[in-house]
Formats: sequence, C-alpha cells, structure tokens
Amino acid sequence: MSNNLDKLPLEKIPDFCRRWQVNEFCLFGSVLSDNFGSKSDVDVIVQFDPAAGPTFLRIEVSRNYLRRNYMQRDLYLWL
Repeated sequence: MSNNLDKLPLEKIPDFCRRWQVNEFCLFGSVLSDNFGSKSDVDVIVQFDPAAGPTFLRIEVSRNYLRRNYMQRDLYLWL
C-alpha cells in the first residue's frame, strides 16, 4: 500500500478540529489504499463536540472550509 497521507495537509487537521470543535477526525476509503489518485475524493468521519451544537448548516460550512482550505479536492464529511 502506498502512503497517500503525505499528499494531505495532516499538520492542519488539529487547527480544523479546534476551530470547528471536532473531538474525533478519521480518514477512510481510497485515501488509505492504492486506489487514491489526483482525482479521488477524501472521506472523513468527524464527531463534533456536543457543546458545539452542530446543525446541518454548521456541518456543511465546516465541510466546505475543510475542502477549500486544506484538501483542495472533493470531500465527504460523515458524522
């Protein structure tokens, strides 16, 4: 298996988690396999802090923020 994680800005993930009050952040899917390429999307599972009061709007805004500022590719955010 190739190391695709070096293609992602992992050093920025803690900042994203603090900003959006995310307790857990997990990558899954093709990013962890040899099938990951330049056109692949990124699958992420997050758990928001209950005190953050996550709403559908907040979830979508945080997904767009992560995609635009960190991943620069299609991104699917799962709860």
